[in-house]
Amino acid sequence: MSIGLGGVYWFAAAEAASEASSSAKSASRHARNASSKIKELEDRLEGLTLTCMAMWELIRDSGQFNEEDLMEKITEIDLRDGTLDGKLKTKRVSQCHKCGRKMSLRHTKCMYCGSTNLAQKPFDKVR
Repeated sequence: MSIGLGGVYWFAAAEAASEASSSAKSASRHARNASSKIKELEDRLEGLTLTCMAMWELIRDSGQFNEEDLMEKITEIDLRDGTLDGKLKTKRVSQCHKCGRKMSLRHTKCMYCGSTNLAQKPFDKVR
């Protein structure tokens, strides 16, 4: 049995349509996943904002600091990366307490001396 030229074109078109449908389904799945992740991050940001506001109001109400003190500290911290832009781009490094060498925060032990107690600051794992 032979397939005529029209049958070959029909088969190729059907195969292309099937691949396009599969690609569209995959793109749709990726878009849903991205939307879900964005919603999760928005919820987390709102929770962190609420927490920061509550902490600030507790500190302010204690009478030890005022709005000007807060703004000065925000500016000081913002400038730590060299740019006053409302962002803090921290370096992702820690320092070994034993040998003093700098290490990436993703390492759990020093690759130079083998120590497992890398010195970390409280906000090293925030990002």
